[in-house]
Amino acid sequence: MKNDNKNLSKTRFSVTEDFVISNEDFAQFGMILDSEQFETRFPHPFLIKAPVDSSEKSSTGDFGTTAAAPPATINQTSVCGATIFFVKKSSKNVFNDMITIGDTVNNDIVLKTPNVSKFHAYIQHRGSDWWLYDSGSVSGTFVNRLRLEQKKPIVLKPPAELNFGGDNPLQFLNSRQTSQYLRDLLQGK
Repeated sequence: MKNDNKNLSKTRFSVTEDFVISNEDFAQFGMILDSEQFETRFPHPFLIKAPVDSSEKSSTGDFGTTAAAPPATINQTSVCGATIFFVKKSSKNVFNDMITIGDTVNNDIVLKTPNVSKFHAYIQHRGSDWWLYDSGSVSGTFVNRLRLEQKKPIVLKPPAELNFGGDNPLQFLNSRQTSQYLRDLLQGK
């Protein structure tokens, strides 16, 4: 595919404000932009829930989105069945220094699964590091299958597997890794 940014300049959104980007537009960014351009446009990390085979879907399954549906929340989109969360601050919560994760709409990242608490965990960006905290959830927060102690942070090193409540693992990827993930996904790899 030709590396042509002229169509992309018509897409209006800001990476510093809340935005909703269509599934098709985000997929187009993944294919048209090289990794460096993708990182410039999307400098934050991502959480990715891999596509689930329809025979494997359960009641804990898809975070309330489908491949054909528009994003369910700000900071979220879906490409080829994968749910992609932008790890970035929105205006939805009052905590200026936290990217909150939970099952209610006032979180920056909304995970609608049975074992996710209302305010389950949060991420803080300090310097070049991304710190993950469990905010006292009952069912736990896991990094690479190890449970975090409540209120004791861990530095996230991408790629990492995150799990909130023991259901539905998510991949924590930096921008360049996400760019490659999208390319592979869209090419059927």
